[in-house]
Amino acid sequence: MRGGGEHWATFASLIETANLMDVEPLGYLADVLTRIVNGHPNSQLEELLPWSYKTDKMLPIKEQTVEHAMTEQSISWEQDGIDTGWLFAKNIGSVRSSTSYRSGGWWFLPKWLPDTAENDIGPFKSKTAALAEAERLAAQQLTK
Repeated sequence: MRGGGEHWATFASLIETANLMDVEPLGYLADVLTRIVNGHPNSQLEELLPWSYKTDKMLPIKEQTVEHAMTEQSISWEQDGIDTGWLFAKNIGSVRSSTSYRSGGWWFLPKWLPDTAENDIGPFKSKTAALAEAERLAAQQLTK
């Protein structure tokens, strides 16, 4: 039987590996746990490891039809004309960098929540990670 220290070591290893692979750890862990709970096949657990993790290739079972409807073609991220660190998409919200908004990285501000600091989601290490999480959460919002 494994002890708490061994479990924590495994968890810490996943977090650090996600960081090394430029995968935002909090979003990654939340997404992977959701996929497992929603029935991700045990035979395909390798896909969920940080070095092979790709949100665009693996769709949660409950969200497959919504995710397919919300493709990159249907989401148009536009850059602000003045501030290059600020992108926005109609009915989704905005993604802002630390130079344009708050320190620590990239932030997602959902359109469906009041524009207050406690509703900001992030920080993410990269713009790509912030945009991916914004699109994932927007797809979830459509299923509600």
